[in-house]
Amino acid sequence: MTVRTLLVPLLALFTASCSLITTKDQKSQSHHAVSKVRVNVSITIPSGKTRVFFQGGKIVSQFDHYHPNCNIEVRLRDDNNIQSIQPSTFQVVSIKETLEEVVNLNLLQNMQLAQLNLSQNHSSITFFDSDPADIYRGYHFYLSGEDSNVYRLSCRGAYAAPSAAMLPTFHEMKHSLGDVISFQ
Repeated sequence: MTVRTLLVPLLALFTASCSLITTKDQKSQSHHAVSKVRVNVSITIPSGKTRVFFQGGKIVSQFDHYHPNCNIEVRLRDDNNIQSIQPSTFQVVSIKETLEEVVNLNLLQNMQLAQLNLSQNHSSITFFDSDPADIYRGYHFYLSGEDSNVYRLSCRGAYAAPSAAMLPTFHEMKHSLGDVISFQ
């Protein structure tokens, strides 16, 4: 068998593997059954901000990007006043999967994914692992309730290369939110 005979299936396999995205455990993705989100305590949103972040069951001012995290978001930013979200139950009107790309390209470096060398005496293919940007994968839970300024709850998995980024599991989302916000 020659290298050229192996080349076509190898290229097809490589191309297909670039598009594979996996979840940790399909059975733990029970967020699809969530119909309501309950804010259990008053949440303060600082002036000039629209979001409050959660990690490890607590409200945090900064979070570790390499661990799952969540945030609740309001529609309107108030640059002069602190806003608050009072304890209330919100209906989940839709759930959308999200992919947030954070570009970390070195602009001085050319990006090359693979190199194919064909000659009469020698054929070879070289693959390079060079993800152009790291990403978060997660979910947006769009909310509706008495407080129409409350927009959505978002939860993300760990920040990682596209080939390693995973959606957060239901358990990871609940752990990030702790007792502050719960799913119903």
